[in-house]
Amino acid sequence: MSVIIPMTYLFTGDTTNAILECDEILSVAAHPNLGAFLIRGWAHLLRGEYENAVHDFSRGIDKMEASDGLEALLGVAYRLRAICYEHQAEWNLALSDLKAALYFYEAEADVDTDDLAELRSQHSRVKQKKTGESNPIDVPPESAAPLRRPHRHEVLNAIGDGDLEKALDLCQGHLDDINIRFLRGLAKDFRGRRSWSENKPSAETDFEDAISEYSDVIKDTTSHFLTRAYVRRAQLQISLQQPEDALTGLDELNERHLLNEDEPLNIHATVSRGIAELRLYQFNAAGAAFDDVLLLDPKNLLALDGNGQVDLYTENRADALQHFTTALAIAQDRQEKANIAHFMFMIALTYNLDEQYEQAIPALEAIQPLLGDLQDSERRQLHQKMDILRQFLPAPVPDSEEAFEAQREVFMDSTEKEVKCKALLLCILYEVYHRTRSHPYAAK
Repeated sequence: MSVIIPMTYLFTGDTTNAILECDEILSVAAHPNLGAFLIRGWAHLLRGEYENAVHDFSRGIDKMEASDGLEALLGVAYRLRAICYEHQAEWNLALSDLKAALYFYEAEADVDTDDLAELRSQHSRVKQKKTGESNPIDVPPESAAPLRRPHRHEVLNAIGDGDLEKALDLCQGHLDDINIRFLRGLAKDFRGRRSWSENKPSAETDFEDAISEYSDVIKDTTSHFLTRAYVRRAQLQISLQQPEDALTGLDELNERHLLNEDEPLNIHATVSRGIAELRLYQFNAAGAAFDDVLLLDPKNLLALDGNGQVDLYTENRADALQHFTTALAIAQDRQEKANIAHFMFMIALTYNLDEQYEQAIPALEAIQPLLGDLQDSERRQLHQKMDILRQFLPAPVPDSEEAFEAQREVFMDSTEKEVKCKALLLCILYEVYHRTRSHPYAAK
């Protein structure tokens, strides 16, 4: 998610919304946006909440030091944290951070040297005050007193680190805060996604608990996670085979006009709508939803996949093949191994439904070398689907075309309708792979 919105709030003096927008970003990003830590810390700094600001700047610094090419941002973070330490009269820490900022800010060495000199002077005044001399200028105003970090930030940080059990423990005793209720739901949501392929009953229990938490957030209406609660609840309802409930919630979300057309959350909501419509065999509505997504994001793999499945159900196999081939090329450019294998499987399935077995068989076998690059659960699920599909394919292509045609005729003696329906059943039963592959913070 972009940091432009919270940055705009920050520059216009709306620190409250700047902090809330950063909370939103840090609660959902697969890899937390480092800019959000800096903006949230800056907003806390402007509000005089120095302890909170130090926490944010420290988180950002830790993550930036583990990356390359972020020296300029590191300089900013160290400089801003030094200001916080200065207000807290932590002079040694402030001096240390300014020296670090000086290291990263070679072009502004003169400015930072003056800062160091000023801090040394302030440090000297503090020593004088300890001997009994009064110096009111060193006493921060009451509004600038450090405040304890809002508890939800600790939960967000635990979720961001993938420590879901810690996040759930932190939520205990704070459930009167509706934002904490959302975060507890989020932690259970992620835990369920993580365990889906290994322990489906446990995952379903987590999903049901998360849906309950999200529903409480929606009923309260005061949470700044309200919109996200709608979308995430719909996603889990689809995973639990409750597409009607998902559509009801998404309709309510639209009626409340809580989404802007071009924001990423709207894309997630519209994709969820398309998948729910597809589960209900409402193909025109599903296709329209996926088309809306592709207008905003032409390379959205979920929408391309959804449109391809709509095409399969409606016998438009040439269009389905085009959608899956386009998605495969995008996945290959991004080097997303699980998506590459998925779209190769869907291409093989499309050839099978179109009775182009000479293309379907090699397309299916081409997936085999990719299996070693997948996670255990991904490999196991895909291998199972490949085995099922092989049952509805002729034996490998014989040497001569005549032999192949003869074998094909024998194969087609089985009820053609039954073969097609069973193959289509693979699509119906194919669970929404983007929701069950892995923990969202691990990879996406």
